[in-house]
Amino acid sequence: MSRNQQMTIDAEVLKTMHCFYPSYIDATLTRPQGRRIPKENAVENPHMVECIEVFKSLGVPFVPENKTYSRDILRVGRIKYSMCPLGSDQKIAANKRVLLNMIAAAIPKLKSRTNPPAPAPATGGKKQGGGKKKKK
Repeated sequence: MSRNQQMTIDAEVLKTMHCFYPSYIDATLTRPQGRRIPKENAVENPHMVECIEVFKSLGVPFVPENKTYSRDILRVGRIKYSMCPLGSDQKIAANKRVLLNMIAAAIPKLKSRTNPPAPAPATGGKKQGGGKKKKK
């Protein structure tokens, strides 16, 4: 689904779509804090961008939104999605919990998780310039 298709979804259709917050699959959270799947299946600190990549790879029609989860207001991001692909009546997963487990299983396989960025080189304790110099 291209970005232009995401913007043309009707408001009535948007109301019927399911909601997904990254907190649903976060292993660092407890059930009362918003996790929806078992801790064994969950992922530590899932990022909104990673979740969007997984939705694309699964072929799930979705719309990312700039909203917060009421139980975790510091994490921004909500995805509205449909269980059926556009133009099809066949569901992608049997129910929402199965889809959440599919998403959580796919995140560790992403390139961003398997090849983490290299850490920044250490400066060796040398002080960087930028301060004021005394006049002689």
